[in-house]
Amino acid sequence: MKKNVVATTIGGLKEMIDHNHTGLLCQPDNPAALAEAVEILMNNKELAKALRDNAYLHAVNSMTFEHMMEGMLDTYQQAMKA
Repeated sequence: MKKNVVATTIGGLKEMIDHNHTGLLCQPDNPAALAEAVEILMNNKELAKALRDNAYLHAVNSMTFEHMMEGMLDTYQQAMKA
């Protein structure tokens, strides 16, 4: 969808978002950090565009159903070998 992402490091988000590459990550329970990250994106249009473009490419290349199924099948095959 090519939207900028600002998220906290709660749960699996930090594994999905590469800070300063595909989005901005903040510590949880820190509204000031979230506001600062949003302000950075609003004031730095070049960074905002780069993060959107990087996130889109990452999603297209690594987050497709086919890619996730290949990873799951590989995990099962490795488990069966063990």
